[in-house]
Amino acid sequence: MTQDLVHLSLHFDGCRIQGRALDTASMCQESSEWIAKETGFQVVVKQKKHLLLAELLGRDGRVCDTLSLSSSFDYSANGILTCLAYIADLWSPLDAWLQEHKANIEGGQTHRSYKECFKAADVAFSVDIGFCAEKTGKYLLHCEHNGSPLVLGCVMAEETCKVLVRDTVYALSADAFKACAEESIDYASLVTFRMLKAGEKPRQESEVLLELQAGFDLSGGAELEMLCECEGLLENSDDEGMAGSHVDESIVQVGEELLALLAEERGEVLDSTETVHEGSMHRCPFCPFRQFPRPSRVMEHVQKYHTTKRQFCCSGTKQVRVIQALFDDDQLRNIQPSARYLRRSAAVLRTSIGNEDGSINHLDRRLRLVLTEKGPVYKSLQHVAENETVYRRAKNLYYTHGFADMLFQEMMVSNAKMKQASRLKLVDMYPLDALFVAASRLALRLAASGSKLTGLLPQHVRHWWPLVEDIFYSDAVNQLFAQSMAEAVHHTEFESVSVDATLKCCLSILGQSSYRAGPQERASAAFTGKDCFRKVLTVRGRTGCVLLMAPTPNEEAPAIAERIAESLPEDGLRQTRIVCTDDPSAHLLSTLRNVMPKLEPFNGIQDVSFDHITKTRREQILSGGMGKAKAESLLDSLDAAKPWQCERDCVEAMAAFVRCFPDDVDKIIPGPNRSGRQVLYTACAPARMQWYFNNIRARHSMRPDRVVLLPAGTTSNEALHAEVRAWFRETQQMHKSTLEIKLRVLHLSKLMTHHAGMYRPTLRQIPSGLVLARSVVSSAWNRRKPWSKFAGQSGKAHLPLNERRQQEASLVKAHASKKPAANIKRPAAMRHCAKKPATHVLPQKVRRTPFNRVRVSTCRIMGKKRQGGLKA
Repeated sequence: MTQDLVHLSLHFDGCRIQGRALDTASMCQESSEWIAKETGFQVVVKQKKHLLLAELLGRDGRVCDTLSLSSSFDYSANGILTCLAYIADLWSPLDAWLQEHKANIEGGQTHRSYKECFKAADVAFSVDIGFCAEKTGKYLLHCEHNGSPLVLGCVMAEETCKVLVRDTVYALSADAFKACAEESIDYASLVTFRMLKAGEKPRQESEVLLELQAGFDLSGGAELEMLCECEGLLENSDDEGMAGSHVDESIVQVGEELLALLAEERGEVLDSTETVHEGSMHRCPFCPFRQFPRPSRVMEHVQKYHTTKRQFCCSGTKQVRVIQALFDDDQLRNIQPSARYLRRSAAVLRTSIGNEDGSINHLDRRLRLVLTEKGPVYKSLQHVAENETVYRRAKNLYYTHGFADMLFQEMMVSNAKMKQASRLKLVDMYPLDALFVAASRLALRLAASGSKLTGLLPQHVRHWWPLVEDIFYSDAVNQLFAQSMAEAVHHTEFESVSVDATLKCCLSILGQSSYRAGPQERASAAFTGKDCFRKVLTVRGRTGCVLLMAPTPNEEAPAIAERIAESLPEDGLRQTRIVCTDDPSAHLLSTLRNVMPKLEPFNGIQDVSFDHITKTRREQILSGGMGKAKAESLLDSLDAAKPWQCERDCVEAMAAFVRCFPDDVDKIIPGPNRSGRQVLYTACAPARMQWYFNNIRARHSMRPDRVVLLPAGTTSNEALHAEVRAWFRETQQMHKSTLEIKLRVLHLSKLMTHHAGMYRPTLRQIPSGLVLARSVVSSAWNRRKPWSKFAGQSGKAHLPLNERRQQEASLVKAHASKKPAANIKRPAAMRHCAKKPATHVLPQKVRRTPFNRVRVSTCRIMGKKRQGGLKA
């Protein structure tokens, strides 16, 4: 250094030292001596202390007075009253008030609220968050002093200020006072109360801060140093430990209990030298197959390989998973855990695997998880390969015929809800929820059948959807769809169809903007135009059969015709004579006629005109020229349960309505910006009226026995939409491919329920839910569609929707990373402060329940090493 320095001060935030216990003073002294010895520099190492505001005032301020407090003011709870008496000279009235309210203090009260004290002193204050005592005046300053709220009384003059801390008055400059506040570690908790002058009124929006409580207990509450102590630090760990975890009910250390049981079991075997004889060999009691020629070699093996680092398992993580599944099963069945999990897990693996090489330790690469109707088990890779017609593979999971039937049934009766959302958040690309529906019912059935390993079932929804896709897009289920459609065609369901769409179930799709968004926002989304799913198109048949449930980018005529043509059979479309829709038009009719050649109703092109009487009645809508008596008679004779039978009846009713309510129909209607009289006149135009009467013509054109179950217009679609909205009400986020799978499951359940109730009726009436539950019992795979053919297909299952889901997730993630960070606005109450409070943002507090408590353990869940030993 070229500068002529007298003093150089270097500040460090601190370091963590792990090893033998050292007090701070000794460590600083030894460090200074070592530096002087090695370098020759005289370096003084001092502890860097972070002080509270009251401590900084004692360090930088000058004691100018010490108050002699009376017995009434000498309680900690009377700190606010003491400061009020000091800054406003209200000693006598407040002393009298305290004499009348001794009961609370004698009962052990340690704090009072500002609201109560201001009322007792009959004074008014304005409240600001942060340190705002910069102008001349009288202030109370609230701070969270070491866990016990403290109040300070401040009298600010132009150059100096006096601050009362309990019974001591400190004098210092205004700038020094502000510097102390900003340096203090409780700066972020400061709240400033300014005493108002005569005529000033407090702000209403800050009244809630008057409920704060304070006293003048300088000893503090929970010691901050104690809260920062690290407990249970792991070797080579970067985490700072958890404070007070042994008394915090929100933290669970059940993993340590399992590790302790495993260590106890290991110790018992080492003490007893227990082995298992298998012929001339001795098998390790903790391994499924490991064998040795002598008992001493078994003990050496246990000491060397069944160690804490390996979680006492040397065969691999799959045995660890079995141990954890057995432990969880005991916990949930209320069975007292015992030190036998290593031996129990080894026996379970031996039973399910059969025979394996006894000369190797690690077995993970030789085992595969198989989901069966009796529970998840591990099978050897060789066994799975030799029985390829028994086990079907989707991704890295194998499953059997029985499990496929169970999953098919549960998805059908659970309305395609793999999980029901009670708290969703996005992790990677899949939504996590709290309560299983189909998966929980599967776990129930497997546990009831005696399985102890239900904990091996997939825990994340990303593992379930490939299984569902593989099953519901299999040849057997495709054949079910084809048979259901053929049955609908056979019973002329397509003779009259109703077409409508709903949008609410598409609002939760990731990557696309809201349907209310403007063109710029839509163009900036991850999916735009025809790549979006804006609505779900539904088509229902003559008796209410659900013929189609499919997503569509819009509800325009070409999109509707395209989706209908690619999804419905040609034989059925050739039956269609009537289409009901809530938005008829000549364009829609001409487009649908390309796929439904026998459509018959009015097409909007023919030249239609009214007779002379009907024309006269229509003109009376504008003029109001119908006689009053006749108009009232017509309205009185109307029956709301009966439709109009011809155009003249409808037009006469409109003319009568206009005559009886002239003031109402003369009002301008927002939107069309025309009067009600003009809107009715336009609605009664000859061409428009023909569209209204298409429904009546259609019903009269059908045989009477086929009209009994014929829905009115699109009412059956609206009823279906209400069900769909209920199914998707709690789904907050999903991908487009997930929506397609869900709709396929729901469509099949609706088809099976309708056909069973309509064409195969039972002796007693049964609700649709029970009809579905009893209809899906039969397996989709039978003699004509054998399971062996389905399972025997080479390699992994082809899952196009799963591949699309991964692509959609990557697009959504990439698009989200391009968005700029949102600007964080400061609360209005903080804008009055001269300086911003502390800039750090505390993490959002998670509401803990018995089911989402934090797990803190060195136990590796599912064989994966947990970072930092902690996971929420």
